Amino acid sequence: MIVDDNPDGRFVVSKTLLRTFPDAIVQECQNSDTALAIVREEPLDAVLSHRTAEVEGLVLIRLLRDVNPTIPIIMFSGIDRTADAAAAGATRFLDYSEWLNTGKIVAEILGVTPALSTLRP
Repeated sequence: MIVDDNPDGRFVVSKTLLRTFPDAIVQECQNSDTALAIVREEPLDAVLSHRTAEVEGLVLIRLLRDVNPTIPIIMFSGIDRTADAAAAGATRFLDYSEWLNTGKIVAEILGVTPALSTLRP
């Protein structure tokens, strides 16, 4: 699931994930209440989170972690929040400049091999 208040941000991350995981079902969410309900109620492989209009990113990570203590959570932002994201409970932090590697990083965290059709020489 991708959580971001910006539809363009969700679109870019979603399309990047689908290049690596073409058969994946990628859920997109723009508000914190819906994100928390989905994490609480649905089986997800990972959450990629930026922020919502109601909740700042680091607070959102804590809330997501409270709801599901084991799900991999990857926080992304244009500001380096590596240490703060880890302290809030994120599994990994990604700077927006790393967006092209999102699928590869999710695959590493999940311990799976990316789809061969997306690998480039």
